[in-house]
Amino acid sequence: MKILESKQGQKEEIIEKCVRYFDDGYGFACVESIVLGYKDYFGIEDDIIPKIATPFGGGIAGNGLTCGALQGAIMCLGLKYGRTDSKTDRQVLYQKVDNLLQKFEEYYGTLDCGGIRMIPSILKKDPVKLKKIKDCYHENVCNELVRNVAGWVAEELEL
Repeated sequence: MKILESKQGQKEEIIEKCVRYFDDGYGFACVESIVLGYKDYFGIEDDIIPKIATPFGGGIAGNGLTCGALQGAIMCLGLKYGRTDSKTDRQVLYQKVDNLLQKFEEYYGTLDCGGIRMIPSILKKDPVKLKKIKDCYHENVCNELVRNVAGWVAEELEL
């Protein structure tokens, strides 16, 4: 994997890619959109992206746990700062992940998709109402969230 050198305007270009994957009819989940937006930066040509991210959408398989966009951002940090052998120190990566988690929680008040989207469990049993609510959140909450997370991970990647 060859990481591209940072260039002027790259951060904004990547952020816009993330948002496009999420919002412009591609149909990708937040987590997939983040890793797809950064795919070219990491020089990944394999279709493993977005496959590896798919199960993390909706707070891990739609269960409202840790936000998918946040998990995608952590995957991106791992691609740059992660280990290739067991002897390499993890502290730089862990510090960057901690920074990201702190920014996210300060802004949203939680790390959980369910807490951000606040979908009562009773609605999960009504597929019609649930789809309407999810569509509303997609446009009014998650779109901005993907943009924010894409920017925060760019800062931690030092773009």
